[in-house]
Amino acid sequence: MSKSTLHFQRFEFKYLLTRLQAENIIEDCLAHHLEWDPFVAEREDKSYPVTSLYLDSYGLRCYHEKIAGLEDRFKIRVRVYDEE
Repeated sequence: MSKSTLHFQRFEFKYLLTRLQAENIIEDCLAHHLEWDPFVAEREDKSYPVTSLYLDSYGLRCYHEKIAGLEDRFKIRVRVYDEE
């Protein structure tokens, strides 16, 4: 099996917005680019909880690989999209 040559970098930019600014951005995105996730489309608050549990080895291998900046690493995660 050949090794993938795909690589990406993720950047996060965070801004403080008023509720009105956020609502305007959402309206613009929905009008021109995006649509609601089908799981929230009918929900009044347009949201659902996401809970993640990250697992690691006794020696914290995943943590140390992340801190070292290794590109070829993995994470073990359990994610739940529900309130129960």
